[in-house]
Amino acid sequence: MNISDDPIISDPELRRIAGGVTPMTIWRWRKAGILPPALVLNGRNYSRKSAIDAALSRAFGLENYAPNSQAT
Repeated sequence: MNISDDPIISDPELRRIAGGVTPMTIWRWRKAGILPPALVLNGRNYSRKSAIDAALSRAFGLENYAPNSQAT
């Protein structure tokens, strides 16, 4: 995978992907090591999409997780 093929996502997008959790939940998951540390750009938190997909798959046992699917 080329690094340009791995988008970064903002914390609001991460919260949506994680099921609408709160910012505090994201902070707790990062502190507990469930999620990777944030990339901080201009004081805002971002994450690599592939790292988030892998972390959520591990954390919730989603072997068949389809990271590119869009919820409607």
